Amino acid sequence: MPAFNEEKAIASVTASLAEHYPEYEIIVVDDGSQDHTAQLVDRERCRLIRHQMNRGYGASWKTGARNALGEIVVFFDGDGQFQVEDVGRAVDKLRAEDCDIVFAVRRQGAGDPLIRRPGKAILSSVANFLARKKIRDLNCGLRAVKRNVLLRYLHLLPDGFSASTTSTLVFIKRGYRIGEIEITTQKRIGSSSVRIVRDGLGTVLLILRIIALFDPMRIFLPTAALLMAFATVYSLYEAFASGLGVPVLGAVLFIGGMTIFFMGIICDQISAVRLERFEDPFSTRPE
Repeated sequence: MPAFNEEKAIASVTASLAEHYPEYEIIVVDDGSQDHTAQLVDRERCRLIRHQMNRGYGASWKTGARNALGEIVVFFDGDGQFQVEDVGRAVDKLRAEDCDIVFAVRRQGAGDPLIRRPGKAILSSVANFLARKKIRDLNCGLRAVKRNVLLRYLHLLPDGFSASTTSTLVFIKRGYRIGEIEITTQKRIGSSSVRIVRDGLGTVLLILRIIALFDPMRIFLPTAALLMAFATVYSLYEAFASGLGVPVLGAVLFIGGMTIFFMGIICDQISAVRLERFEDPFSTRPE
């Protein structure tokens, strides 16, 4: 459970989790909170790990995953949005269907301020395009995952809020067995640490990173093809119309298209190397 300045909710959330799941290891990662979050965690029933400074939502995920002892890791936000009963539902589905990860799917728009919805819609459209399928909930913070699989890809997860989005695409693009549970959320307790301008710019950078990491040729190839096709048509038209041969602009555009194509090939090879890092060659995936 990542927690940053969640003093209004953390005590009730951890107490409820400990009451419902006394057999589970509950890890709270206090991400450099400046309030009383750490002091309000029930340390008798929860394990507290503290970051000395605020490192980010994804960094808290990674710290928790690396320190967890169980075979299954469940991520659960500390702001009171989620219902604790959904933890058991996610774990049960993962075990029953032998999934690698189970995502929670929130009701459309639930809990999202109106000002954040356009950015999420754009990001979801890009993710759907790259994944070649519709992703029902791209970045819900509640999910259950096999720890040995997750550890292979922790190096890809950013330290910020985009860790949830990146991990979703990792599991989809790598062909792992995925399950879903539908959940109902409630209004968070306290104020969100998301900042519209800062995290809006971060979303733009995230889109670029996702494109470059997961499927660069999905973007580079069409762009290069369109540019080269336009350059060819333009050059032929100008050559026949003026009789002076291929125009300089046409040649520049064609060379630019070729450059984009070869950059795409390089990015595609780098992407393959990064995604295969720490990959288990004997792991099983569905055909």
